[in-house]
Amino acid sequence: MAWHPTSSTIAYGGWNAVYKSTNSGSSWTAISPVTGNLNELVVAPSNDQYIYASLGTTLHRTANGGATWSTYTAPSTITDIAVKYNDPTKVWITTISSTQPVLLSTDAGATFTNISSDLPAIAGRSIVVDDFTTEGIYVGMNIGVYYRNLVNPTWVLFGTGLPQVAVNEVELSKIGGKLRVGTYGRGFWEIDTPSCNLTLVYGDISQTAGTYSAAETIVSQANVATPTNYYAGKSISLNPPFSAGPSEVFLAKIQGCN
Repeated sequence: MAWHPTSSTIAYGGWNAVYKSTNSGSSWTAISPVTGNLNELVVAPSNDQYIYASLGTTLHRTANGGATWSTYTAPSTITDIAVKYNDPTKVWITTISSTQPVLLSTDAGATFTNISSDLPAIAGRSIVVDDFTTEGIYVGMNIGVYYRNLVNPTWVLFGTGLPQVAVNEVELSKIGGKLRVGTYGRGFWEIDTPSCNLTLVYGDISQTAGTYSAAETIVSQANVATPTNYYAGKSISLNPPFSAGPSEVFLAKIQGCN
């Protein structure tokens, strides 16, 4: 099942085709010619005209609400699909391939790039992407959950304490600030997620006064106005030509999100 991003009465079902209901499930209409039991179904959060569905290694995509569909072939069986919150053409998939468990498309599935470097050689099973500008990606693998973002594109193990079993589902609770994990036979688990971007990077810009917070790292070359505060959990790097000026009030403090 998938839900319309803004309407509570519109739902989508992935069965032997993609179906749509506009009356809270009282009736359903097929909107795709797909045959076979679909594995995954996602509606783009920012544009309901973009719908993605998978069956085995085949990715089906419509950009016009189901009027026409395109099909693309992944290198291995697709296990999950995620779409960027504000770009319906940016798509991630996980697969059962041990060499290509996570792939990224920036053209609505027409082509994919393998972004699995640094991941263990095991299957990917589930994926979710946060709404921050640094684009944090959480991937549930055959064992463990891994994380990366645009600033730190190296995959790292996220959190500790999970049992050594497959992670079948990862979901973000934005209100609760939690990553929730469903495992194979070992129950459900949760862990806190950062309440702000993990990393912030500012180039050679004139930065308006304010407080800027990151869970881990801030890197800045900015010319800051007064007063400006930087808070980061691990490190703050002020690189040339960073400037606060002789009469500016600037505070940098290691304390994480504020």
